[in-house]
Amino acid sequence: MRVKLNLITLTDVKEFVDIMSKRKSKAVLVDKDHDFVVNAKSMLGAMYSIEWDEIWLETEDDCCYNDIRKFMAE
Repeated sequence: MRVKLNLITLTDVKEFVDIMSKRKSKAVLVDKDHDFVVNAKSMLGAMYSIEWDEIWLETEDDCCYNDIRKFMAE
């Protein structure tokens, strides 16, 4: 699964990381050009991604779609 995210506040980041940390599959946050890649289960990595122009979540499966719906960009 590849989906664009809106992580605006530190509260968003904390909630998102809490959700992703419960998943067993690999998940990463990437910028639009794939220049930067961080672990989606890492609080520090997710905080760093707030500075990017676009944040994309890439996972090995689609199982977390419903859980992260509120963070998905329209």
